Amino acid sequence: MSLPELPEHDFESLFYEQQLDEDTTEITIAPKYIWTSTYSQKQVGALLDLCKNQGLSPHVAGSKLGMKKTAAYEFYNEALRNPAVLPGYKLASEVHRGNNRKFGEDHRNFIDALVAWNPTLTIDEIHYQLSEAFPVKWS
Repeated sequence: MSLPELPEHDFESLFYEQQLDEDTTEITIAPKYIWTSTYSQKQVGALLDLCKNQGLSPHVAGSKLGMKKTAAYEFYNEALRNPAVLPGYKLASEVHRGNNRKFGEDHRNFIDALVAWNPTLTIDEIHYQLSEAFPVKWS
């Protein structure tokens, strides 16, 4: 059984590009993708290189690089499904890490009013007041 051809990756697509006006384009350094794997980008790149250029199976290539068999196949299949992004990157908007809560406009207004009322508050005091005003609802 021969392995399918792996696509090339477009690393420039990992960054935002915004057209400011007709003559100016701004490249934002903040990536729209976040690296989520426990393996390094170098390991994943080497895995894909071994599969593509040396014809090794993901299992064999992964074992040479110290990867688990399932992880190697997941990276390989992800490269086939989405050739524009190096496997291991996820859209930042889709990554939910632990207790990461997003502030809304009401949170910002509350903090602004709190600091205007008492500009000498510490971060811990602001955090306490914020958590009192907006308790976390666990489902």
